[in-house]
Amino acid sequence: MNEIHPERQAEFEICRYMVSALSAAGWSLVRINNGDGYEPVPQDLQERYEEIFAGDDCRLKFKNANGVLHVVYIVLGNSPDELICDFSYGTSPGDDFREVLEAVQEWAETYWQQRRGA
Repeated sequence: MNEIHPERQAEFEICRYMVSALSAAGWSLVRINNGDGYEPVPQDLQERYEEIFAGDDCRLKFKNANGVLHVVYIVLGNSPDELICDFSYGTSPGDDFREVLEAVQEWAETYWQQRRGA
């Protein structure tokens, strides 16, 4: 990934952390839309992140075991701690998507401050 998008290393780390955190909370990445419509998620990790980072923005669709779907909209090229621009969330019991994303955003802010040396 570093060879493909070296200027996006921090964004890559934050995106990878987000997908891992959601996965650990029971949310699977099921579709990627990088401007060409929603496509299935490549099984190969490098291909997966190449798809996510193929354009200036991307929508990632996640699904939990109960079939609940949520979308995360990311914009590349802003400050890495602003990578997650918007996301959908529900109010159903047991729907922790918002909480997980808010924790990821807090982690991203801290990560970016540390990386900049602030």
